[in-house]
Amino acid sequence: MPRFTCTDESLNSYGFWVLTSGIDTGKFEKNPIMLWNHSRSYGSRNDVLPIGYWKDLKIAGGELSAEAVFDEKDDFARTIAEKVRQGVVRACSIGIRILSTSMEEAYLKPGQTRETVVACELREISLCDIPSNGNAVAVALYDDHDRLLSLSEWTEATLPLLIKKHNTMNKILTELGLADNATEESAVAKIKELRKEMEDLRKERREAQESALREEVEQAVRTRRIPGGKKDAYMEIGRKSGLAALKSIFSDMAPLPKASQVIHPGNGMEADKKFSELEATELEALRKDDPNRYAELFEAEYGFKPDMD
Repeated sequence: MPRFTCTDESLNSYGFWVLTSGIDTGKFEKNPIMLWNHSRSYGSRNDVLPIGYWKDLKIAGGELSAEAVFDEKDDFARTIAEKVRQGVVRACSIGIRILSTSMEEAYLKPGQTRETVVACELREISLCDIPSNGNAVAVALYDDHDRLLSLSEWTEATLPLLIKKHNTMNKILTELGLADNATEESAVAKIKELRKEMEDLRKERREAQESALREEVEQAVRTRRIPGGKKDAYMEIGRKSGLAALKSIFSDMAPLPKASQVIHPGNGMEADKKFSELEATELEALRKDDPNRYAELFEAEYGFKPDMD
């Protein structure tokens, strides 16, 4: 019997091709059945059963080849064997379960319309009457339960049209400002570049917002709308509510009275004196007689509470 090229890396009539080095033949070689046109249904005797098996399976030079061994006790198998001997039947078709596909440029051929099968599991090899390409290579697809899929079942779900993904990719490249023939690596690099720019802009915006909030709080302290010890609390309010809300809060506040303005008469001090303007004897008396007002007067001028120990 002649040796058959069961599959090679030619583009088939369905618009895709199978990477030969990605074919897993392990399970198949334990039960290397030969079918006719992928038919293995059961029921009436008119159904076509396995007509033989394959031996000496080899993968070399981008081709998977094997030698056919027919079941000579089966009438239909003998009929096919005779047609092979006469050269009437010369084509093979592999039945595979797809494991992974790719649309990378390295795996695309001119005229290709569907993704390339880069990894698959060989389930069976059939002799067939009409191959799907000029190199006598056809392909049938099986699901995870070894059910043969019809063309309508597998064309879109299993091998989507490349044109759909290409159009999407072209739109992405255009939005990134890259040429239509830009590589995936270039697109990824551009996305990383844009992401870095975005992170830098966000950081600058956060820093500018923090600076504006701090300036607003410092201004509120200078204009005596809030005590210096409350700066952190108002900064947090600004971070949560925003600069505009913080400004609105401060605009509704009246300046705090000076500590010297609330000192009771009779202590010998002028009402408008600052802490630093008081005599040492006045400070000593105020600290002793009214420590709360002493602390308030100190904080009003210096922005923090004095050590009263």
